[in-house]
Amino acid sequence: MTPVTQASAANRFLAKLIDLVLVTVIFSLVSAAATAVFLDMVHWNLYRILTALLGITIAIASISYFVLSDHLVGYTLGKRILGLRVVSVTGNGRPTLTQSVTRNAFLIPMYLGSLVSSLALFASTGSTSIGTAFTGLAAGGAASLLGSTATIGAGIYLLVTISSSPEGRGFHDLKSETVVTAKSPITSTAPTP
Repeated sequence: MTPVTQASAANRFLAKLIDLVLVTVIFSLVSAAATAVFLDMVHWNLYRILTALLGITIAIASISYFVLSDHLVGYTLGKRILGLRVVSVTGNGRPTLTQSVTRNAFLIPMYLGSLVSSLALFASTGSTSIGTAFTGLAAGGAASLLGSTATIGAGIYLLVTISSSPEGRGFHDLKSETVVTAKSPITSTAPTP
């Protein structure tokens, strides 16, 4: 068995940053490509419906990426790159689905904001008034901004709890009964002369 140690707060932050950048870049490219196709091919109201449905799909896929990656394999791509793994302290191995949802719940406001933003866009369809469409988009944008702000605040709080914990476990780790581990550096087992 390979020896493991608690993952540092810095490595955990970097892994989450890698994941958020990857998710953002991938889904931004998908959104841009879809927007280019939708806008050229369809009527304005259908464009808004398709864009809203795409936004809803992206919000659900993003949170699913974090939850299911931790649950199914014990790591996201960012954690994998840095050699980190999420482990259940109450069982053997990967977190249960409930544990994974609990530990990733702090991301929900950001994606919920995106979901509300998409729903506001969806609700503005059928309106011929530019003012109604703009109001819906503004409300959706505000929801997205509030959700992102709440997630950043929660992330800072979790980083503080990880850094100040003697066990290196944040609030979300304690609530979900998980720990993030890192492979220990390889040490020589040869006897010293």
